[in-house]
Amino acid sequence: MTSASLPTTAQTTFMQNTEQDILEEALSITQGDRQEDYGDCKVELDRLATMWSVIFHTNVSPNQVALAMVALKITRQLNKNKRDNWVDIAGYARVGYLATKELKEPVKLTKQEINKL
Repeated sequence: MTSASLPTTAQTTFMQNTEQDILEEALSITQGDRQEDYGDCKVELDRLATMWSVIFHTNVSPNQVALAMVALKITRQLNKNKRDNWVDIAGYARVGYLATKELKEPVKLTKQEINKL
């Protein structure tokens, strides 16, 4: 193979990204950079559930947050077919599972807990 036929760095990165399975990519993202940048997924979903509970004046569980994020990516996918949407759906599914796997029922805040916020 001559140097003229070798792919450029950009081509190699693109080929690796499109050839990598979306589940493997979602796993890599949720275990690596995103976890380092944003911390424990359970804490993040709990925080977001608390915020949404206040905003919407109803109890929102971390499980519901993860499901809503998947729904967001589905609506984006319906607008435009993008590989990134599929990766994110898989990532949110993993994060949602990890954050709620010990729960038998979704966690709900009482009105008193919401009023304290």
